[in-house]
Amino acid sequence: THIDHRRLATLGRMGGLHYVSTKETNVTIARPNHADPLYAELATLLNGPLSADEKLRLAVEALHRARPRHFWTGIYLLHGSMLELGPFVGPATDHTRIPVGTGLCGQAVAKEIDLDVADVTQAEGYLACSLTTRSEAIALIWHHGKIVGQIDVDSEQAGEFGAEAMRSLKVVAELLAPVVAELV
Repeated sequence: THIDHRRLATLGRMGGLHYVSTKETNVTIARPNHADPLYAELATLLNGPLSADEKLRLAVEALHRARPRHFWTGIYLLHGSMLELGPFVGPATDHTRIPVGTGLCGQAVAKEIDLDVADVTQAEGYLACSLTTRSEAIALIWHHGKIVGQIDVDSEQAGEFGAEAMRSLKVVAELLAPVVAELV
């Protein structure tokens, strides 16, 4: 037996308030390989006995170490209408507090979207954390239907991220969500 998804007209839940109909199209998205050693390391770490602060710090270090072409890796925690920088690996930044709606990080939260910015020099509203950053990826961290933070990753290479990297960051965001929720 074969199910015709067009006749079934099912709905799929996206992020936030967004849904998609399968009546018109059939969308297939491959999930990242869960055999990736990073996911196993994060799962072990996040289920351990450490404090939420320590778990998040070690998780950011593991993510940064696992993706050596990433120049800067950090977590912003959402406190009301302000993103506040949590643990990060890379050069220090002046952008430790970002209002929702400001810069790429604030825009991602305001619009409730993940961002893959291939060339930050062409991005409207970009806040330069480093003069050497060329591309940036932002994955929102959702917990019980609310944004609690985001993963922000920068690269010195333009076009560094792409669809597979974004899927991987979304998996990491799902793993981090309960820990980030403890801190906001």
